[in-house]
Amino acid sequence: MRCGFLVDSERIRVSKLGDGVQADRSRPELPEFYDSPSKRFRIHYTRTGPDAVPSDDGNANNIPDFVEHASASLEHSWETQILYGAKPEPPSDGMAGGSAALDVYLRDLSKAGSQGYGMYGLTVPDSLVIGQPQVPFPKFTSWLEVDNDFSPDDRNLFGQPVFATFGVEGLRVTCAHELHHVTQLISAGDPRVQLMVYELMASFMEMECYPELSDWQFQANRLFNSPEAFPLSEPSSSNGYPWGWFLRAFGEPNGPEGIVTCILTNIAAGMRPFSALVSAGVINDQPLENIFVNALPSMYSTGSRGEHNTMIPRAEDLSEISLFVDEAAQYPSALHAGSLAAFEVRAAHWSVPSLTGTSPVSTTVMFTWPDTTALVNSELQLRKNYTIVVTSDPGPSAIPIAGTSWGIEVTPSDLKAWVNNVATSRPIAPYPQPVVLSTSSRVFVPIANSLPGDKTTISLMNIQTVGITQQTPLVEVDGDRIVAPFEMPTSLAPGTYLLGVESDGRRELHKIVVKR
Repeated sequence: MRCGFLVDSERIRVSKLGDGVQADRSRPELPEFYDSPSKRFRIHYTRTGPDAVPSDDGNANNIPDFVEHASASLEHSWETQILYGAKPEPPSDGMAGGSAALDVYLRDLSKAGSQGYGMYGLTVPDSLVIGQPQVPFPKFTSWLEVDNDFSPDDRNLFGQPVFATFGVEGLRVTCAHELHHVTQLISAGDPRVQLMVYELMASFMEMECYPELSDWQFQANRLFNSPEAFPLSEPSSSNGYPWGWFLRAFGEPNGPEGIVTCILTNIAAGMRPFSALVSAGVINDQPLENIFVNALPSMYSTGSRGEHNTMIPRAEDLSEISLFVDEAAQYPSALHAGSLAAFEVRAAHWSVPSLTGTSPVSTTVMFTWPDTTALVNSELQLRKNYTIVVTSDPGPSAIPIAGTSWGIEVTPSDLKAWVNNVATSRPIAPYPQPVVLSTSSRVFVPIANSLPGDKTTISLMNIQTVGITQQTPLVEVDGDRIVAPFEMPTSLAPGTYLLGVESDGRRELHKIVVKR
């Protein structure tokens, strides 16, 4: 949990607030405050103790720079979010905190939360809004808590790092994220279920307010590394973080008819969040199931395939989607079966014999079950059984694999699939380059003439060609590249090394750079 918005440990207190019972939660006690130039925000802070903000004061005005950065981040984020349904002014909490401004408390959150895992920030419901209809969902004023420094050295109670983005950059994305929760509480209220949609929108706001920052990518990589663990239909809050980018699939998402405003308006009218998302797509003539299926190519086009991805920004910096199946299809067919949740994405890869050459053709299938009824009823955890057959004797309903006589049959018919198939290629140099041992020790080495399944010999040498270790991996297809995997010793010192390759009676030499 990177955000403490409406977490389970708060449910009893917030439920009491919704019933008109003021359930106490003490505000942090911090001795100093700074009012933002617009007077929209009052930022509370301290210079001493565990909650102390960094002491830097570049303009020597006796206000710590971190506090002034918080002010600027809050102002910028609110001005941006006015385009997405935020009111011209943040909701006032009366004179709580000493003024009518929205109060923001800078404090150490590295061990916050009921389990001590740490948080970037949290939006705390404060008082039931009087004078607004409370049916169907109660609406609240709130205050914010944001970490006091976003230090790379911060650790939670388990000794783990808390933040992926540090210092002022961590502050900026957190202000953008938490301020959208303020809008959600005052305009749509607390639906108590399917808060994934709330976190999805708040994560999207980070991208809109600060497109140059990349904290959202650390969350998105969780989805691409384990897509089966993060179906869009999983209603828990934390599932919204890796899906923040998805609202970009709807095109221009802001304005009075934009997808974000429509979702909030629908929830305020009494729809549960997933129903509100589905209905917002219909209002914008973009049915959710169509949008999701059309996004499959973009979800495939990340990492080395991401250069021309127009939907997901800086997609080349994201992980490539993890393959649920990665095999060479053997005559006459290959079969894969399983089950998946609504709006879950799976990627499967096969290589099949080519009609025109000795190198196989590589094909990747992205498939999903885009069932909006199952999405809306997400608490039932419905699943769909499926079968994928890669066959040398395809029927009329099969998706043909170009350059081959094979095809792909996906059943049942309410599953939707997108197939990418290209002729395999032979890279000219090992990759990744450099090899960063603290991240991964595996390097993929080009093999000139061999085919997948052939054995090859690879020798690691220093720059003076003195041997270090030797391995005999099998040739395989990585995506559409014919290579052999080689595990670099994790004890290697940083530097330049040589890889000698022997296969099919041919010898080659490659250079590789190693970092830690």
